[in-house]
Amino acid sequence: MGSSSKPLPTWDEAFPGYFEKWKGAATFSGIPYPFKKWWLPILYGIGGFIMMAVLLLLTTGKFGGFNVVACFVPPFAATVVILNVLSDLPVAQPRNVIGGYFLAGVVGMIIWALTGSVSWWAMAISVGLAIIVQMMTKTMHPPSMVSAVLPMIFKLPTATITDWWWIVVPNTLGAIILVIIALIYVNFIRGRRYPAFWW
Repeated sequence: MGSSSKPLPTWDEAFPGYFEKWKGAATFSGIPYPFKKWWLPILYGIGGFIMMAVLLLLTTGKFGGFNVVACFVPPFAATVVILNVLSDLPVAQPRNVIGGYFLAGVVGMIIWALTGSVSWWAMAISVGLAIIVQMMTKTMHPPSMVSAVLPMIFKLPTATITDWWWIVVPNTLGAIILVIIALIYVNFIRGRRYPAFWW
C-alpha cells in the first residue's frame, strides 16, 4: 500500500476568517464625546500634572535623589494616563502597576546578566518572557515593559547584589509613588473609586 500525504491546508482553512477580523467588531466606537461631563478631562489632566510633577520633584528636583532617569519618563507618563483615566481597569490596579514594573525589571536584569547582549533577540526574549510572567502572575501593566529592556539599553552592572537594587530604585519605587498619588487624588473625584481591588 502506498502512503498518501494530506495536502497542506489553504490559508482560509488554517486561519478561518483571519482578514475578516481586521474589520473590527464595528466601524465606529459609539463612545460619546465628554460634552456633558466636560470637567472630567480637565480633572484627569490636572491629575496627570500632579502625578508627574510630584514624581519628578521627588526624583530629579531639589527635594529628591531617587534617580528616576529620563528614560523612565515615557513609561511613567503612560502609567499616569492609565491611573487617571482608566483607573477601573485591571491594568491600573496597584498589584498590576507595582508588580508589573518589579517583575519586568527582574526579567530584564536576569536576561541581561545571562546574555550580556544588547542585540534585538535578547531584548525580544526579555519582553516576551516579561509578558508571560506578568500574565501568569496577573500583574499585566503594558508601560512597565520598558523595564524589561532598560538593563540592556543602559548596560547596567549586574556583578553585585547592590547592582540589582535598580529593580527597586528607581524602577519599582516610581510605580509605588504614582499609586500613592492616585489613591489620594482619584478618590477626590465624585463617582470614582481607586483601587478597584488590591490583590
